[in-house]
Amino acid sequence: MAVVAVRHLVLVDAARVEIEPAAREAADQLLALGHRRIGYITTAEGSDVRTDGPHPLPSPVAARVAGLVGGFTERGLTWDTDLLRPCRHDEAAIRRAVVDLVRGADPATALIASDSLIGQVVVGALQEEGLRIPDEVSVLMYDDQPWARLVTPAITVVAQPTYDIGYAAGARLAALIGGATNPPPLVPLPATLIRRGSIGPVGKAT
Repeated sequence: MAVVAVRHLVLVDAARVEIEPAAREAADQLLALGHRRIGYITTAEGSDVRTDGPHPLPSPVAARVAGLVGGFTERGLTWDTDLLRPCRHDEAAIRRAVVDLVRGADPATALIASDSLIGQVVVGALQEEGLRIPDEVSVLMYDDQPWARLVTPAITVVAQPTYDIGYAAGARLAALIGGATNPPPLVPLPATLIRRGSIGPVGKAT
């Protein structure tokens, strides 16, 4: 007897961010500075980082990678997918990914960290390797945390409107509790690229 797996899809209301346009803008900034070897480090795996097919659920990491790929495509270039590094959720794995990307035969000249926790490890790993930001390696990360503005150089980020996300979700929940049966759909909120000193022209150190 054949066993058939049935997947039930549950539709839920969610406040979310439209991340891909800002991701593409970030890619454009790096490409305009001459970077072609751009590494992307994430703790997501599998379908969460795929850009070539449907996803069981919307994946913000896949959207970020799609923005990077789109930036290359618009310039008639192809991003090397070997520069994608899905890591386990531990610092040692992230540090190994950084070293592998910047010390390989054809090293990355820029690194993108998929969140601020990864970004902290990336910055620390580059410091341990004696590589200067951005003279030798440019760094960009997702999510704007206070520490990103306090380090030298300050880190370029794609910031998500976390307050607005929370406000939208709270307002929708309050409306539903109040008896609303057909509220208008939640509009995706835009992410914003904030350029600081951590990205610079490729080969600046030479």
